[in-house]
Amino acid sequence: STSRSRSTSSSNSTSRSNSTSRSKSTSRSNSTSRSKSTSRSNSTSRSNSTSRSNSTSRSNSTSRSNSTSSSNSTSRSKSTSSSNSTSRSNSTSRSNSTSRSNSTSRSNSTSRSNSTSRSNSTSRSNSIL
Repeated sequence: STSRSRSTSSSNSTSRSNSTSRSKSTSRSNSTSRSKSTSRSNSTSRSNSTSRSNSTSRSNSTSRSNSTSSSNSTSRSKSTSSSNSTSRSNSTSRSNSTSRSNSTSRSNSTSRSNSTSRSNSTSRSNSIL
């Protein structure tokens, strides 16, 4: 048996890629923001609150009682300038404030605001753990 096979394969591949990318970006932004905000708040809040709680709890546990009694006037204003008169309990607020309160309680609060709040609160708690 005689088998003859001739295979001629010729491939000419020419790949040319000319890519020219030119990008010119000019961004000009002139922004002028002027904001004048005048906030005046005169508030007088007086509150007399008496809270008495007698509780007897016996158990193997940890009982924590956080009582926050805050009576103030809260005015929040969001603008391009700062906000005056913000009173938050258990938080951190930055503002100008005068906060006067006669109270017997425990709370973590930083309140600064332009407001005069007077509150007489007496909280008594007798707990037997």
